[in-house]
Amino acid sequence: MGRHHDEIVISGPTQVAEIRSGAVHMDEWWPEDFGVKTQPDETIKGGSPAENARLLLSILQGERSPYRKRPA
Repeated sequence: MGRHHDEIVISGPTQVAEIRSGAVHMDEWWPEDFGVKTQPDETIKGGSPAENARLLLSILQGERSPYRKRPA
């Protein structure tokens, strides 16, 4: 962990700021909150444009991998 991301990730917590009733409420979301096991960033690291295209096609075709897992 210790790395900062600008998106929700499966490698650790995501800091969330929500504005409710004019006040900012901070929260922390973990992958397990959504039925996903925490994994290192390297688990879903991409590659070259050609490799990323192949990975995207495999996801869209329903191939089960760390890139596409349904929550338990």
